[in-house]
Amino acid sequence: MGMIARRRARRAAAVGTTIAAAANDRWTEATWCLDAIADVGGSLVVTGWAVAREGNGSDRLEILVDGRRVKRATMHLPRPDIGELFWDRVDSTRAGFEVTIEPTRGATVSPTNPLRLSLSVDGATRTELDYFYPGEQQPIPPVGNRRRVHGGDDLAGFVLEGFSSFTKLGDMLERVTGIGYEGYDTILDWGVGCGRFARYLGHGGATGQRIIGVDIDETNIDWCVANVPGVDARLISATPPTSIPDESIDLVIGIGVFTHLGEYDQRLWLRELHRITRPGAILALTTHGRATFARSRLGAEWFEVWQREGFMDGGVNADIDGAVPSDPAYYRNVFTTQAYVRSVWGEFFDIVDVHEGLIGNHQDLNILRRVAEPRPPRAISEPPARAASASDESRPTILDAYVRSAPSAQNAVDLFAGSWTSSLPSNLGLRAGETETFDDGRITAVIDHLGGIANFEVLELGPMEGGHSYMLHEAGADVTAIEGSSQAFLKCLVVKEILGLAGCHFLLGDFLPYLATTDERFDLVLASGVLYHATDPIALLEAISRVTDRVAVWTHYWDADSVAAISRISRTFVEAPIEVEWRNHRLRVHPRHYLEALAKSSFCGGPEPSARWMERDGLMTVLREIGFTDITVLGEDIRHVNGPSILLVAQR
Repeated sequence: MGMIARRRARRAAAVGTTIAAAANDRWTEATWCLDAIADVGGSLVVTGWAVAREGNGSDRLEILVDGRRVKRATMHLPRPDIGELFWDRVDSTRAGFEVTIEPTRGATVSPTNPLRLSLSVDGATRTELDYFYPGEQQPIPPVGNRRRVHGGDDLAGFVLEGFSSFTKLGDMLERVTGIGYEGYDTILDWGVGCGRFARYLGHGGATGQRIIGVDIDETNIDWCVANVPGVDARLISATPPTSIPDESIDLVIGIGVFTHLGEYDQRLWLRELHRITRPGAILALTTHGRATFARSRLGAEWFEVWQREGFMDGGVNADIDGAVPSDPAYYRNVFTTQAYVRSVWGEFFDIVDVHEGLIGNHQDLNILRRVAEPRPPRAISEPPARAASASDESRPTILDAYVRSAPSAQNAVDLFAGSWTSSLPSNLGLRAGETETFDDGRITAVIDHLGGIANFEVLELGPMEGGHSYMLHEAGADVTAIEGSSQAFLKCLVVKEILGLAGCHFLLGDFLPYLATTDERFDLVLASGVLYHATDPIALLEAISRVTDRVAVWTHYWDADSVAAISRISRTFVEAPIEVEWRNHRLRVHPRHYLEALAKSSFCGGPEPSARWMERDGLMTVLREIGFTDITVLGEDIRHVNGPSILLVAQR
């Protein structure tokens, strides 16, 4: 909090020694953005904003259509939001404009006859800042589909951004490689969305050319399959591999994808893109660079951090909220320096050309060529040493860890901001996660089945964030909860303090050695969401049977057809099932590897890189053999989004 306050106080001083000193001329030149185009009585009304060059408030800004001035144009309209973004540009609070294009142009606006809109600064234009408007092309994606791609509802803006990117990227390919879209046999639109870009590839492709569009967004893929001819639209997992064959793609287009992937996920996809592209293939991928940073409101101190580190994660982006239900934090806003791209991406691809701020007039376009074999990883070079300056004071320090607002429960919750899974009880009015573990019907079903648990001594395995502990406590039980994750344990302590859970005792450590050695007996053991994270689930059930005559279990289990139907789950079962001889029974367990999930802050699995899932019949066999003969299934979901699941209570 102190950092934010200091940022606002130091803006004017900091820019002269940090951002402005580090930026090249292109970044400090005039720029603009079209917000909307509307048909009003046959005329097109275009609105947007334009800012002058840094330090040049006297710039004469005009909007041109097909290279000609527009008669009906109003410049310098109030835009306080742009003033906040470009606080260092003179008169940026009056950056708005509105121009009206009369219907006197002749031929109908279309992809083959688009409007070209340019920003003129003192009579000069920069072609890389131009927009191209092809008119509204049928079919039109529903507003919800567009919003998940474009971040807004405006149809004309959606069309404008898609066709402008298509035109400018095509021009850049021609200039840099000498080959336009038509020269590639197989083109992959990686992150196709609802076809904002790919629909133009499908219209103008060469005979026999193949256009593939892939995305993690099932809603948009379904729409593309039904509505975008000439494009082979496919749903893929949020993590590789894909089903695309080795060395089968000639050109990859990825607009706005690496701009939203965390560092670990980027590396996974770089390797996958290398696998599916032919030697010498071309890739056109965008990143958030300095032009995007200028619009971010992050401030000078974060610019220095980013330049030093090369990669900066700006947090979760909710534009396609829900597209990855298993990992709501997957889709992020990230910034990447060109030095980082050269060093890290250079393991897989040669950097052919970079044009900063080209796509959408802020994303960097990186033209890459696939190398035959990945090179050894290279370290990111350290930035050059900086002379001491006043800007050093604005860098984050240990003092930024101090909380300067009045004490509150939200302050404690925010120690783990962005990593909560659970939503806390609604009456508290606190912001945390979204899953209702503090009001979980599974725990209610267990308590109701047992006729209440008042005065029970309950052992809970893996309380995660204390939601189930709270429900047990409120039902009158005295709860001992053992958590192996240090971060989850600390969250439980926060919850205990906020909710006053005097009857909950949270212990940090591995519950297996505790179960093997304790002399305590419990009226109930709750094992919700732990059995399928165990490396030896049979041994865990045996250990539980030492300390109780009653266990409640919620777990996923293996079912071949159900698991195979969920690609993001089935791909994690990379080994053959293991045959286990146990008490004259032949059982099978199925190894599941966490893979890239281990790198995610939302990871809440076991302490090993893999676990083993039991089969349903095997689970019942083990429970009966260790003495739990009274088994009641309270709920079962063979089609659970994360694999088949079962809720049961077993008693002696």
